[in-house]
This record gives sequence, C-alpha cells and structure tokens, in this order.
Amino acid sequence: MIDDLYEQLRRLGVVQNKSDFSITWLGKEKSYYRGLLSKQREPSVDALAHCASKLRTVSVYFPSSKKRVMGRLANQCLEELLSSKARHIDALH
Repeated sequence: MIDDLYEQLRRLGVVQNKSDFSITWLGKEKSYYRGLLSKQREPSVDALAHCASKLRTVSVYFPSSKKRVMGRLANQCLEELLSSKARHIDALH
C-alpha cells in the first residue's frame, strides 16, 4: 500500500523523492520510507494518520482530477490505519 501511495504522489508531482515523502507526507525523518522498504515493514499508525490528514488538507489546492486521486489515497491511508489497529487489537486477545 505504501509503495502505491508513494508512486501515485510522485506521478502527481507532489513528491520529489523518498526523503521528501518521509518528511512531508509521513511526518517522519528523511530515511523512514527507505527503512520501511529495506525491512519490509508497514508504516506506523501515526505516519498513516499524518499522510491522510495531509492529503485531505492540501487536496483543496489542486484541480478536481488530482483532488479525486488525493481523496482516494487519503481513504486508503485511513483504511490501512484501521486495519493496522484491528490487527493490533486481535494480537492482544
């Protein structure tokens, strides 16, 4: 999911590189996304929440075609966030 998100934002022209994605869109330090890739890990809940919020906030400044894509990506972040929390809760039981 995170790879698709990165690629789509890159295609939209709002992400320059992996460091930019980590800092601007995930709210993390510059090597965060590269670390996720190398360790084959999922993003943290707070990174997903930050990204969904950022997508919703900045989408109002884009034309409607990009706005729709950004809205869909925000929804994907929220769905992944909820799935992650559900997996965490299930693991506790």
